[in-house]
Amino acid sequence: PLMGTASADKTARIWGVDSGRCLTLYTGHTGSVNAIAFHPTQDLVLTASGDASAHIWKAAPILPESVLSGTHQIILL
Repeated sequence: PLMGTASADKTARIWGVDSGRCLTLYTGHTGSVNAIAFHPTQDLVLTASGDASAHIWKAAPILPESVLSGTHQIILL
């Protein structure tokens, strides 16, 4: 299971519920991220921001070793 968070630091994150680790970090907005939603059947995420934009992006969770080294993958659609 996964959980998403939106933040005033202009990022959205996808977390592994079981591990408690950040699996994906999205940094595409220039304003605070106010909302996050998951597509029900595909690996797509929608984020909405105070910068007056909404982004749809492909969730690409990464291995915990990459999270620890600071490497993150995001694919914009």
